[in-house]
Amino acid sequence: MSRPEIAACFLALVQGAWCLDWSASIPTTVTAQRGLCAVIPCTYHFPSNVQPTKYVGIWYKNRQPSPVYDSNKTHQVNDRIKLGGDLRSRDCSLVINDIKLSDRGLYRFRIELGASFKYSYPSNVQLLVSDRPDKPIISHSEDIIEGDPVNISCTFVSNCDRIQPTLKWNLIGALHGSASQMKTEQQNRSWVFSTILTFVPSFSHQNKVIRCKVKNSGVLSYENITLNIKHSPKETAVRVVGADQGIKEGDNVTLSCFSKSNPPATNYSWFRIDGSNRTELNTRTASINLGLVTRELDAWFYCTAGNTLGSSNSIPFFVSVEYPPKETAVRVVGAEHGIKEGDNVTLSCFSKSNPPATNYSWFRIDGSNRTELNTRTASINLGLVTRELDAWFYCTAGNTLGSSNSTLFFVSVEYRPKVLLHSNCTRAAAVTCVCSVRANPPARTWWLLDQRSIHGNYTGKEFKVSSEVRGQEARSTLTVKRSDGNFNALCVGSNRQGKDTLKFYLFSKDVGDPLWMMIKEGLYGGLVTAGIMCSLCLLMVILQKRRVRECNRAPMDTARHDPVPQT
Repeated sequence: MSRPEIAACFLALVQGAWCLDWSASIPTTVTAQRGLCAVIPCTYHFPSNVQPTKYVGIWYKNRQPSPVYDSNKTHQVNDRIKLGGDLRSRDCSLVINDIKLSDRGLYRFRIELGASFKYSYPSNVQLLVSDRPDKPIISHSEDIIEGDPVNISCTFVSNCDRIQPTLKWNLIGALHGSASQMKTEQQNRSWVFSTILTFVPSFSHQNKVIRCKVKNSGVLSYENITLNIKHSPKETAVRVVGADQGIKEGDNVTLSCFSKSNPPATNYSWFRIDGSNRTELNTRTASINLGLVTRELDAWFYCTAGNTLGSSNSIPFFVSVEYPPKETAVRVVGAEHGIKEGDNVTLSCFSKSNPPATNYSWFRIDGSNRTELNTRTASINLGLVTRELDAWFYCTAGNTLGSSNSTLFFVSVEYRPKVLLHSNCTRAAAVTCVCSVRANPPARTWWLLDQRSIHGNYTGKEFKVSSEVRGQEARSTLTVKRSDGNFNALCVGSNRQGKDTLKFYLFSKDVGDPLWMMIKEGLYGGLVTAGIMCSLCLLMVILQKRRVRECNRAPMDTARHDPVPQT
């Protein structure tokens, strides 16, 4: 302070502390972007007893004796710098255009009001010059809630009245929103430029990054905001905890209910579906423990997750318990009524397993010999089978968890009955006829005698029948107790594949031993029967001197094919 000022101050002190009325309102720091402009807001005051005769505002930088601005010598200082206000209105704001890095420093203000009324205000303001562009400021209401319209504002403050920045939002189309522009002048001679984005938020907007860009005098800057939208639970799903490789039989299984929700879900319900029955489980937590699971667990589960804004259900989750093959068995494909001789037979290996079996082996057992067959598929073709096929088969089924063998499967080839050639009659105290029939399944045998059907085991006054089955051979024995007259007996063997018959002709006449013959049915059998009967008749003529006429009638009688009753 100069001596005159000190003297003036001294006089002011004497007159009621005159010096205390000299004051200025100046910020301590102002930051400006290089290439743009800076405004140092300033208002000043002087004592009320001062009567100004002129108004001269002077700004100094640092400790330089020469001012950077003198309102009385504006043409001699710096044309980039000027006052932003009216000194008569006590506005001493300083505007610096086209800011340079060299403009950085401490600035102070001095006022000269004429005569000895001059004062340098002690307050300093520091001007900072930045190479980094100023960023806009994004703001919005406290909560962004799904379905409720929201306004998000982007503002940018500029001190340059000559330059008007442009503000733009991205993603307006994706948000189905709209934007409006505003410009407001502040009391500190700055301008606030705003753009307001209006849209209805949805769950699909969650975590989207929207950007407000500002272009100011060719310089681009921007600010981002990540949308944090409050919403009810979405994408609710049931997951298995700690079972990345699948649920295995014997595992201790826990199901958890997951969802995307903001705020996080706090209310849970669990349901189990068995067929058409739905049961709500007694738990309200995010997880449920099923204990040690077995393959019999065959159920769907779903959960409900809720928060203060709503709730949602998961899709049903099927608990698939994995286990190695069980109950492995060999079955004949397409042979519900048995394997018939001449069939093209395919065996298949079936098992219960999860995941399904993919590895197979086949084995054949003939007596004490076991042979592994050259196939690795679930089925094996045996070709056209005959009754001579007498073997056991079994298979091995395996998946990633293990394998198991089937039980032995015997390939039983069925064929129609055939009366064996060693069937015959013998005479002792009575005539005994034995009829042997081979078939698979074993034949059911019976006799047709005097228009009577005799099944199984039978004992009567004149006849006795006994039957037995050994393997695939059925044997029935007929014992005839009567000795008078001629008669014949028909042996029948049948199963589901067909039947075969054999007719026995029995002769018991006055003298000589009873004679018998067996005749197969059919045209060939009839011709053979006729020849045999003729020969026998000739023999009887010679031995018993019977008339030729009577003998010639016998072949025609014995060759008659009696109908076989259906049983």
